[in-house]
Amino acid sequence: SGAHQRTFDQVELSVATEYAAEDADIALRLHQALAARVKALGMQSLLSEVELPLIEVLARMEIAGIKVDSDELDRQRARLQNELESLRGRIAAASPHPINPDSPRQLAAALFNRPNQSPPGLGLRVLKRTRTGASTDSEVLERLMADPEVTTQLPSLVLEHRQLNKLVGTYLIALKEAIDPVTGRIHASFHQTGTATGRLSSSDPNLQNIPIRTPVGRDIRKAFVAPSGFLLLSVDYSQVELRMLAHLCQDPALMEAFHSGVDIHTAVAAEVNGVSIAEVTKDQRSAAKMVNFGIVYGITPFGLARRLGPGTRQERAKAIIDDYRARFSGIAAFLAACIEKAREQGFVSTILGRRRSIPQVHSRNPAERAFGERIAVNSVVQGSAADLIKVAMLRVERAMSEQFPRARLLLQIHDELVLEVPEGEAEAALKVVVHQMETAMSLRVPLRAEGGFGADWSQT
Repeated sequence: SGAHQRTFDQVELSVATEYAAEDADIALRLHQALAARVKALGMQSLLSEVELPLIEVLARMEIAGIKVDSDELDRQRARLQNELESLRGRIAAASPHPINPDSPRQLAAALFNRPNQSPPGLGLRVLKRTRTGASTDSEVLERLMADPEVTTQLPSLVLEHRQLNKLVGTYLIALKEAIDPVTGRIHASFHQTGTATGRLSSSDPNLQNIPIRTPVGRDIRKAFVAPSGFLLLSVDYSQVELRMLAHLCQDPALMEAFHSGVDIHTAVAAEVNGVSIAEVTKDQRSAAKMVNFGIVYGITPFGLARRLGPGTRQERAKAIIDDYRARFSGIAAFLAACIEKAREQGFVSTILGRRRSIPQVHSRNPAERAFGERIAVNSVVQGSAADLIKVAMLRVERAMSEQFPRARLLLQIHDELVLEVPEGEAEAALKVVVHQMETAMSLRVPLRAEGGFGADWSQT
């Protein structure tokens, strides 16, 4: 598997024949055993109208691959290596003794040892412990950064060093190694059964977790390019899971917020705080955005306070969540109904009938039971959004083959589709893709998709 995978043309014919025959035999036996069960569970249409047709779409995507500029990866790698070298110098200056920033044990000593210990440290308070000693994971470093009493830059410098190191190793180096020397493209694999919610997953390499929230992470997308005479076209859904939540819970205030066409986070902030749209402050919108995106994941006052940053007390975060639930009571009722269905039935279902068993809701362990309640809700909303994007992929693929036969669907990044289209057809193709995505399902709130095109992925 992975980099060591051998294709059929590299295997002895006798071995390949036996493997292929066994593969076909087992597939037939499984079909005979499971077909009736799929029908009895009400998932026949999901299988025959979505998942099976999607196999051909994913196969074409894997064969097509996406063109990658290895020189651009090298340029970014060299630049980040220089930044890493500079960071190591700043870390050395901020540390009470020389450390390897990649060593959790050495970092813990620098942060938490007392100044008179050997080796000397900064004497900060230990926030979390593991079996091997004081933890220096990302959560700890972020909490130290947010603490106004901690004046050292060491936590932030180490965190930045880790992030850049990961970008270099996980992306810049790994992506270059994944480029096919014949096609000059990366041919990743896409999996329909890799997640419990029904989301597609990607591997060899994973192209679905390329970071886009930081400038450095977004720069990696510059290396994904269109061949001569073509452009890359990217279209993604706007707040698809929140829109799906509005459809499923049928909360009047949340549906109205989407129908109004106003920025959803501003509209929710206005509703929660009892003010007009024009009166919503930046902080109020930020809080509403955090709750909007966290509500289906069971966001807690502690979690919201952390996300809102220093100075936000848990009491204030709890008040924000309570006000949100009071104003959007349909959401709270829906979340409770999901959990109750999981308890009664042992499973939850998505909008197209995909089932997920939730045995954790019956656990005697409170933490595991709470986890089960969270995934009961998340599986319905995220799983329904996954159903939607799969239907959209089928519609887009069909429309492209009929109207733009030279266009190709290349990637699916959860709520985003990336295509390769001829230069002269880009504008027309964009309109068609947006239309197909926005009309993939009929929901109680409007679906919105937006995108663009350019010579590389970062320009879309």
